[in-house]
Amino acid sequence: MIKIFRAISIILTLAIMILIFCLSSQNAQASSKTSGGLIEKVLNVVYPNFENLQTEEKENIISNFQYIVRKTAHFSIYFALGICVLMSIITYCNLRLYVRMVLSGIICIIYAASDELHQLYVAGRSCELFDVFIDAIGSILGILIGYFLYRFILIYIRKKRRKNNA
Repeated sequence: MIKIFRAISIILTLAIMILIFCLSSQNAQASSKTSGGLIEKVLNVVYPNFENLQTEEKENIISNFQYIVRKTAHFSIYFALGICVLMSIITYCNLRLYVRMVLSGIICIIYAASDELHQLYVAGRSCELFDVFIDAIGSILGILIGYFLYRFILIYIRKKRRKNNA
């Protein structure tokens, strides 16, 4: 059971890291098109007359949401990465849980910093310290949620074992 959980955790961790790398490899124009397209789809659902607006007005509205969507995406993807990294390390390391949590945080923050450095070499992109900060907050919150999930699962398994042994 642990080997399956470990394999799934590692696969999910690598998949998220690859997704982050691929999104960071998009030039500025492609990146804006990706986030803008997502915003446009959401606005078409929640704003009934959005499709009928003039092109310039649509672009202004999308532009206003772009910053929030981009920062939320940073936070969210690193939140998921934090959970997955913690779950991977929990199955491998024979260290105290808080050490595993700190190690998970270090891995996520190093990845966030390396991702921002990577963007220096992508056309139209930049290295933003604020993005590393948002990524770090997302991953730390993910690690904390992952910790509570782990504790919940552990308590459930122990109760089940006691019930089966009784």
